[in-house]
Amino acid sequence: MRPPIPVTTDIDPLLLLIDDAVVAGWNNEGLPSDRMSTENATILTCCERWPLMIDPQLQGIKWIKQRYGDPLQVIRLDQKQYLDKTEQAIVAGDVLLLENIDESIEAVLDPLLGRNTIKKGRAIKSRDKEIEYHPGFRLILQTKLANPHYKPEMQAQTTLINFTVTKDGLEDQLLADVVAKFDGELYLAPGFLIPPSTDYKGYHQYIDEFIPPESPNLYGLHPHAEIDFLTTTFENLFKTVLEMQPRDAGEGQAMTREGKIKSKLDEILDKLPDEFPVRELYAKAEEKTPYTVVALQECERMSLLTRDMRRSLKELNLGLKINSLFIMPKGYEFSQEVKQLMFHIINFVESGKNDPVIPLYNVNDRLVKMFGISERSVRRLKQEFQQLR
Repeated sequence: MRPPIPVTTDIDPLLLLIDDAVVAGWNNEGLPSDRMSTENATILTCCERWPLMIDPQLQGIKWIKQRYGDPLQVIRLDQKQYLDKTEQAIVAGDVLLLENIDESIEAVLDPLLGRNTIKKGRAIKSRDKEIEYHPGFRLILQTKLANPHYKPEMQAQTTLINFTVTKDGLEDQLLADVVAKFDGELYLAPGFLIPPSTDYKGYHQYIDEFIPPESPNLYGLHPHAEIDFLTTTFENLFKTVLEMQPRDAGEGQAMTREGKIKSKLDEILDKLPDEFPVRELYAKAEEKTPYTVVALQECERMSLLTRDMRRSLKELNLGLKINSLFIMPKGYEFSQEVKQLMFHIINFVESGKNDPVIPLYNVNDRLVKMFGISERSVRRLKQEFQQLR
């Protein structure tokens, strides 16, 4: 059997064509905020054929006039010289609105409705002459008839869009009008006014500038609701700061800073999980399905990450052990040669092999010479290395 074709459930076609910014801009231009109006506006702006609006409440034409503004050319078929204005709009590439049309229009406009262009789309016939056809020209038709009956050929040449208000749409519009009436007076939360009617960028600016900081009031809680949380956070922070302060080892039972860090290192090392037996997992996997391959790859990446974390923590722990062997004056810094020596020692301890840069037989002499420490301290240092290995 063929595998089934994946299908996304509950998909919204509007999300493929527009976004919230576009809808917010339409609402600011006068488009009602109900779902049907948004769908109609999406069809009108995305359709390939000329849109024909069925608009008995005149909501659609109000939005169109406010959207396109003064450059919009508005004509009626019963006014004089409407064909001359139509030809001028076609040549100039304007947006032309034919408002309040009937169930039929004159045959002279059929080439325009059908986009019957000639000369590879550069011209069109109007009356008995050819005129230049601008690619930016757009035609929008509108009727006030509530239930018009158009001929099949006209329906095939246009995209019918019904702007008639429904019950649900009217409820959404009334709610939006009520909110707009109290614009600047309603609160989403105490001290948080609803944003004014603005465009999408205006909403972002309002959020950045006027939204108050988080507080219990915004969530309907008592003003003192976060006192316990803030008190606990402060105590933990203050305790951590005090514990990280440098102390002498003989200062009572207080733990030194190095001891505190080492304690954390040991705690993290204990919590680190073991590496996945990747080879065994690959061998046990009978079917290498895509999900199985992804799971095995993630196990391998997790093992590498765990290995690097364990290695880094051990190196840091080794550095703390080296530092605890020597008592240096305050502000003392190791020379570059000493740092290089320590680096090679760490590599030697981690790899379990002799580093060719620092032969084992020469370690004692170089440590005594660089640090000025006794043979006893050198032996202690090597014992620490052996334990770490």
